[in-house]
Amino acid sequence: MAVTELWIEGDRARGAVDSDGKRYAARHVVVCAGAWTGRFEDLARRVPRAGRIEPVRGQIACFQVEPGRCTRLLTTGEHYLVPRPDGLILAGSTMERVGFETVTTPEGQAELRDFARRLLPFLRHVEPAQGWADVRPGLRGVHPLLGPVPDVEGLYVAAGHFRNGILLAPISGEVVAALVAGEPPPVEIGPWMPRKAVASNL
Repeated sequence: MAVTELWIEGDRARGAVDSDGKRYAARHVVVCAGAWTGRFEDLARRVPRAGRIEPVRGQIACFQVEPGRCTRLLTTGEHYLVPRPDGLILAGSTMERVGFETVTTPEGQAELRDFARRLLPFLRHVEPAQGWADVRPGLRGVHPLLGPVPDVEGLYVAAGHFRNGILLAPISGEVVAALVAGEPPPVEIGPWMPRKAVASNL
């Protein structure tokens, strides 16, 4: 089952609709569909920036070495190295606008190998143990989108976190929980609030 539509009646969110047309009623609906957020046409029509969320593929390569060879998170530009206690070093990540393709490529893996070996020369003698790829919810400009959808009671969005999804997940969850409970959010969310479409005079 995959949710494919929002169930909205007038100015109230009523729930969600799955790919078989089955409706699921809810008092509150939170759209947190990652890179797939832009596929909800009702949301994109009301909040145009939501419709501009697009998949951006990121590949990762993993090196297995002896524990202790790298003990700090290293970042430069858009790339990073993340060491694990067992000696696994994650090298990430590419930025590829190729739709929803979640496969690794020779070019992407070579980019990550070269980057990792520049920062840690001892990796020149280590081949990656594995690699994988997934998609991020890319959104240009100020992001994420976080808060109530204008003019639709009971509808919220938490999407477009791009490269910071894991980092921002805890506070995003707290914000959404507070909004659903009718309480003020724990942090100011003004810059990230969804904005409704501006009517054109043309």
